Amino acid sequence: MWEKKVVDDLLLEIGTEELPATYIEPALKQIETLSKKLFSEERVPFKEIKTYATPRRLILFMREVAKKQDDHIREVLGPSNKVAFDSQGNPTKAAIGFAKSQGIEVGDLVTRKIEKGEYVFALKKEPGRTTLKVLPKILKQIITSISFPKSMRWPQSNIRFARPIRWLLVLYGTKTVNFSLGKLKAARLTRGHSLLSTKTIMVKNIAKYEELLKNNYVIIDQEKRRKTIEKAITNAIRKTKGKLLEDKELLDEVNYLLEYPTAVLGHFKEKYLKLPREVLIICLRHHLKYFSIVDNGGKLLPYFVALKDGISEYMDNVREGYQRVLTARLEDAEFFFKQDSKRKLDENVEKLKGVVFQEELGTLYDKTQRVIKLSEIIAGLANANCKKSTLRRIALLSKADSVTEMVGEFPELQGIMGREYARISGEEKIVADGIYEHHLPLSSSGELPHSLEGAVVSIADKVDTITGDFCVGFIPSGSQDPYGLRRQAQGITRIILHKKLALPLDILIDEALGLLKKSAHFSRRRLAEISEIKNQILRFFRPRLESILTEAGINYDEIDAALAVDFSDLVDAELRAHSIHELRKSPDFEPIIIAFKRAKNILKQAEERKIKVQSSQFNEKALKEIEEKKLCEGLNRIEKETEKFLKEKEYQGALEKLVSLRKPVDDFFDKVMVMVEDKKLRNNRLALLNRIVDLFYKIADFSKIVVE
Repeated sequence: MWEKKVVDDLLLEIGTEELPATYIEPALKQIETLSKKLFSEERVPFKEIKTYATPRRLILFMREVAKKQDDHIREVLGPSNKVAFDSQGNPTKAAIGFAKSQGIEVGDLVTRKIEKGEYVFALKKEPGRTTLKVLPKILKQIITSISFPKSMRWPQSNIRFARPIRWLLVLYGTKTVNFSLGKLKAARLTRGHSLLSTKTIMVKNIAKYEELLKNNYVIIDQEKRRKTIEKAITNAIRKTKGKLLEDKELLDEVNYLLEYPTAVLGHFKEKYLKLPREVLIICLRHHLKYFSIVDNGGKLLPYFVALKDGISEYMDNVREGYQRVLTARLEDAEFFFKQDSKRKLDENVEKLKGVVFQEELGTLYDKTQRVIKLSEIIAGLANANCKKSTLRRIALLSKADSVTEMVGEFPELQGIMGREYARISGEEKIVADGIYEHHLPLSSSGELPHSLEGAVVSIADKVDTITGDFCVGFIPSGSQDPYGLRRQAQGITRIILHKKLALPLDILIDEALGLLKKSAHFSRRRLAEISEIKNQILRFFRPRLESILTEAGINYDEIDAALAVDFSDLVDAELRAHSIHELRKSPDFEPIIIAFKRAKNILKQAEERKIKVQSSQFNEKALKEIEEKKLCEGLNRIEKETEKFLKEKEYQGALEKLVSLRKPVDDFFDKVMVMVEDKKLRNNRLALLNRIVDLFYKIADFSKIVVE
């Protein structure tokens, strides 16, 4: 802990036009990370960092920031030790000249051993500058290094930011930090609420800053603001005898839309409760940011809570305005629902011929036909116990709701309305649910399809999208993934693993590409490139599986080992990775891995000498030494014992058998020379090692395992 006289608090407030709510939380994390990094690099110690935000400001608060940099000892490389000193250890002209050039005595030179040998160094102490002098550089770098999904420039500025910066408040203790950002100068001025406090506010004391803004209708601490919102909602809904429909995502968003929240309870006509539940919630939540109210059974009540930014005055007028806007949306939804319900869902399928999915990939009708065929193929490949007619019906109707009026107005309801309209049309429950489920999961960790039929169609739809987009060049790169292909690949992977489908990815991709060749409108050049697409898509899936296995607690080298052999069967790859992870706890694990690596290295060295030996060339009768005979005997037994385990995919049992080879393998390497002059004997021993490596390779490439 520093003495009070050598530290001060730091406050930076970046005042902007209203920021998108989704930009704020990532920006705060960046500010904290950048601050830690830059203050450390500039050798300015501090005790604590806190970040706050409202829609119009990003705030950095640092406690007990040292008033000067730590001193720095700089090491300057001089001549080598041999050049700097003669045979008696006396300094030469080279050492004397170097010391003089660095402003130190020759006796102060020190010797350091580096990669090139022993060299002399001059140690130069550089006293730290005052923090006030280095702060402009640090703070500018923090502000200009924050990245956003989209940035903009504005007149009189040469920087990019999410929204125009209108003021900069910077205080270090009681002093203003003098620097400019474009034509904007840092000062000790801030601003209150945009409507309730339009005056500029002078900040004299950092300790009073939060209270000063609260008096001007701004709650800067997002956690305090969240509690204010939660309390206001609780008070508002008390008279309804209902409870809030929990919605953390909406609460997070609203929290960054307001500076001084006030809750308003509103209501709507009960007739709208006849609309599907999801339609009501979408109208309330997505478009108007209203919170839904439910009874104890979870049934929607004809009430909502809206949040306004400001004080609680003219609340009747505010409530009336919110209700009027909502009523207009619900009237539209009711109209669309009635219109759509007048015809059966399957009547919409023909309309899909007029909706272009992608110019080269055809219409939504073309895509639907591919999904129907691919669903049947998947069910066959995975031996899925699905009724063929049910699969075809789900796939046929899967996109039918995309041409309805409701989905045209509320795209978020695609799949949900397909399910609703299917029920109204008299479709079987499994078909209606499958239409909705084929859109799942909606996020990387979202809900998965419950029915096997829904899962199969979901995989088919996503595989068709991924293969199609890869064929036309819409391949994700870096952080760019405009068509959400990573999410779709993650969804396919999760579904396959969840349903334990023995579905070979390589064959599935081949089938999908084959269907595209027949139905898509590809040029000759595209058709020629398709053969190269398969491996690209397979490589695209690997990080998705790696991510899932990592989340399950599997170590990176265990994942590499399992996937290096093969990962086209995702369920099989997952089983092998988990088995390796479990076996790692065994005391015999690392020794047998070391032995495997040794065997593989010997085979590699032999190959480099152009000696290629296959396991099939092994001749048991040619063995001479007792240790190689015992190893062969043990290997013969283990091969037979593991055969059943491998066939049943009981990799844990197979690995336990494999590690029992530890002693005969160790004895073999201790007593037997492999690379002998006798060519036949050498090749036979290499073939024996090849048999061991081949057996291990049926589970993983254990050379990927890191051992200490």
